[in-house]
Amino acid sequence: MDIEHNRLITCKVNSGIEELVGITKSADNKIVIRDAQNQPLNPRVELKNGVTIGVKRHTQTQDKFDELLWYRETKDNKTVEHKPKSGEHWRIFNQSYEEMQNEKIKGLPLLSKHKIDTQADVEVKLNKPIVVKAGEELGLMGEYNQIGESGEKLLHLEVFTYDNIEQFKAKAEAAYKQDREKKGIKDNFLYVARGSQLYSVLKDEVVELEKSKVEIMVPLADVAKQTVKKKTDKTGKDYYNVQPYLYSLPQKNKEGGIYVDESHLTHGLLFPGVNIFNQSGNGLCIFKHPLHQNIDPKSDLTTEQKNELDPMFKSIMDELDLEKDKNAAVSFEAGKLKDLLLSPVQQRRLTGIVVKHDSEWKKTRAADFSQTCGVYRANGKEDTAKRIEKRIADLSIKLEVDGFNTDKQAYYLHPLGMIGWLAVSVGEFDWFETPLVKLILSKESKGSFNAYNITNKHGKPRESHFTPTAQYHISKMTITEIRNAQKTRIGPEGLHLFAVGIVQIIPDTLELFLSWLSKYKSINRDIQLFDEEFQRLMPMFFWEEKVSKVASFFRGKVGVDKAAYAISREWASAGVPKGESTKTGKVSDGGLETYYDDKPGNKAHYSADITIKALNDTKKMINAAGGYDAVREISLSKIRG
Repeated sequence: MDIEHNRLITCKVNSGIEELVGITKSADNKIVIRDAQNQPLNPRVELKNGVTIGVKRHTQTQDKFDELLWYRETKDNKTVEHKPKSGEHWRIFNQSYEEMQNEKIKGLPLLSKHKIDTQADVEVKLNKPIVVKAGEELGLMGEYNQIGESGEKLLHLEVFTYDNIEQFKAKAEAAYKQDREKKGIKDNFLYVARGSQLYSVLKDEVVELEKSKVEIMVPLADVAKQTVKKKTDKTGKDYYNVQPYLYSLPQKNKEGGIYVDESHLTHGLLFPGVNIFNQSGNGLCIFKHPLHQNIDPKSDLTTEQKNELDPMFKSIMDELDLEKDKNAAVSFEAGKLKDLLLSPVQQRRLTGIVVKHDSEWKKTRAADFSQTCGVYRANGKEDTAKRIEKRIADLSIKLEVDGFNTDKQAYYLHPLGMIGWLAVSVGEFDWFETPLVKLILSKESKGSFNAYNITNKHGKPRESHFTPTAQYHISKMTITEIRNAQKTRIGPEGLHLFAVGIVQIIPDTLELFLSWLSKYKSINRDIQLFDEEFQRLMPMFFWEEKVSKVASFFRGKVGVDKAAYAISREWASAGVPKGESTKTGKVSDGGLETYYDDKPGNKAHYSADITIKALNDTKKMINAAGGYDAVREISLSKIRG
């Protein structure tokens, strides 16, 4: 089996059955191995993405599960193959893996897939753009052979644009001001300049602290919000916790969070906090003095002078505040730039670094190295000089096509910084802003996270509340407290808490939600509050687990009528579509017919036509955000935290 070279091994066993080698791939990165009855193994075994597996599948059946013959794990450079015991059969969902390629990789995988041949050191001009999806393999990985990293496979990636970013920012700001109200554009970014006021927020009391010494830029979705509303205020004021992005925390209130006010909200489109740095010199090294002087043993430069940074790099290091905590002068240390990749605080600042400089691959690069090679030759190192010249010749490219020009300066963004901008554009989807969720919540809870009702032991409603009461303040109760209140019967009627929160989730459904949620994050019921942040995790549970036909509709697999019917069976306020049956078997005329008509007086609050419109409008929003699977991944990433 040529697994090493990613070859697909297919063996025809008999008609309609084939064995193959695949690799696990699932959006939520959790693939469960099941037994012959399709139940999870006991103990449970989950495979992550990228695991090599052997599979037997029936090509002429509609079975959703294939037989798992084996899987391989690599730990400590040792590969171990796992198989079911004699007499046992393992099964795996047929959409949780991909077949490996059926031939050896030739050229770049992305181009090979599109039937485009490549050769070493030969540029390729595409006759049409190629769409690149998240997780798609772009090219062959190179080896990075620095000390302690021999054999580590890394990818060299450059992100740049020839567009003038300063001009783009100015145009974007003008367009944003014009379109903000007209098109309903919402802020999605938090930018805090140095010298901004910091606050502590405790029990709805706001206290001024010191001012920020660092610059902070972060997607709004990554920042916790707290609303403070005084008795005299009609509306509250929002504050945002920036404590995770501060270097030296103010001494006061370290545990309660450190906040800035809502005046710092902006939009990622405006590139808030972006600083443009311009290259000086030929860019051969990051030091102030030319490379040929730094390597010359006869140079008059002192060690301190050799370690001085180029003005552009010094400005970048100052901007990144690498020595902020030490209150020391900025100096360059080997490995310091690599260490940046490990710090969330530094990664956030990388989003604001844009550098205008020459291409590393420009054809005139050989001339830039002429003095450096001359120093090596003058010191008897002809081989070193020749090796440098050959490497430059191999890497230099003279390419001018469709605006791309290797001899032209460009604006370069740090790849991690670019991820920050992409996170802004893809991380904005809010289910609570969709027409479907708004419609459901408008009748179920009036949009209140503190809504609840009381029922008797026979399940008959007795009270409904939409604001906190002396008895129950839902958003300040723990999961355990809510479950206990749902189980405890009071008085001769057996009154108890029943449906709670903004989605009016009932006891059985709450348990299902907690079980589903445990696949993505660990919850301590004794500590976890049933607050707004927690309740906002629920929409995906309903689409993925409880009312899965909605997800199927968003994916284009079922019609909108089927999704609307599923919603009517979950929420009594939604009308049953025309022609579908209610719980008692009555065929709906499409009016205010509730599915739960077995209880006298029950009526829907809105017809199925309203539900269908909300479903269609929500699907348009989802498609505009990249489709259901993209939105699903955004939602699950927020759940995972």
